[in-house]
Amino acid sequence: MEEYDKIISIIKEINTVKPGSGLTPAIMHKISLINEQRYARIGRRAFFLVKDIFATSPTKEECAISFISMGVFYLIFGLILLFFIKSVPANSEINSWLKLQSPFFILVALWLTVLGSAVWFMGRKAVQFARYGLVIYILIFVVSTVVMSSGGNFVLLLGTGLSIGAVLTGISLNFSVEKYGCASNVSRG
Repeated sequence: MEEYDKIISIIKEINTVKPGSGLTPAIMHKISLINEQRYARIGRRAFFLVKDIFATSPTKEECAISFISMGVFYLIFGLILLFFIKSVPANSEINSWLKLQSPFFILVALWLTVLGSAVWFMGRKAVQFARYGLVIYILIFVVSTVVMSSGGNFVLLLGTGLSIGAVLTGISLNFSVEKYGCASNVSRG
């Protein structure tokens, strides 16, 4: 206990210092600068990560797997909508929209699997087919949104979100196919 008594007496002897009026704003300014630098570092890391992903050309298998994995995602999503969404009230506008979306998702899943299989088995010959197939993939979602837009504002909002997601996914898959096609052309001379 004597050790602690010595420490306590030393602490009691320390004179308290009154901070200046500008101390708190100065500390808060430094904290905001640190946060800004942290977010800038995260942004730079994300940029270099994405840059590294798109810097290399995908192989035939990687390109095909990207299509097939998206197909599996849509298949699972469509099956969930088909079998497990039962709690939505039957008279709601979204219920009919959800029931009609599951066939669209299953159709998209099969279509993306066909495109991925074509790239896998036919390689460079299927690049153009896959690119046109992506246009059909995007059109399926856009047409689905237009058809279902009569269901109300919420349905229109969901459909628009799905269409935007399909467009972004289509663009990234198209980028992958294009890089694969260009790499195949370069390697063939």
